[in-house]
Amino acid sequence: LRGRPGAFAKLGFRGVADPRRAESILAAAVDAAERTDPGLAIVAVAYADARRAGSPPLETAPTIAVRARAAGILLDTALKDRGSIFDLCSPSRIAALVKEAHWAGLFVALAGSLDERDLDRAAALGVDIVGVRGAACEGGRAGRVSEARVRRLAERLRLATGPGPVHAAPTPLIPQF
Repeated sequence: LRGRPGAFAKLGFRGVADPRRAESILAAAVDAAERTDPGLAIVAVAYADARRAGSPPLETAPTIAVRARAAGILLDTALKDRGSIFDLCSPSRIAALVKEAHWAGLFVALAGSLDERDLDRAAALGVDIVGVRGAACEGGRAGRVSEARVRRLAERLRLATGPGPVHAAPTPLIPQF
């Protein structure tokens, strides 16, 4: 990834429940990236299952990211045993976080056991990036990436977002694997 503009590194806070501590760790990562690889964007990961993950509450993600000068936030699930992010977090809660993050100049990625059907919801909520590892692989998240699945996901995104931008955001809605 070094030197490639548009590269991302995500930093999650499983086991770091104190928002101030998470902010401090994130700020150190942003500082390090700025010094060593200015093309690398640091992304703060916020978990819908924050209590189980021992991480800061989901709603603190935009504030932590802004204070630490991160490029964006990833809303995800830490533990993959209780369904998708939509099983743990309502669309209205996600929409509020997306709105707050966009207002603060952050991009928003959404992951957490998303499947093909969830792409329409993600686009409607205004997220900028979706993570679909399990949906792109034969045999789930530990399986092999399937070209046919990736093509289906890309087509679903194209249909969900249309020919133009969904909203004014720093990056287009694109799948990430």
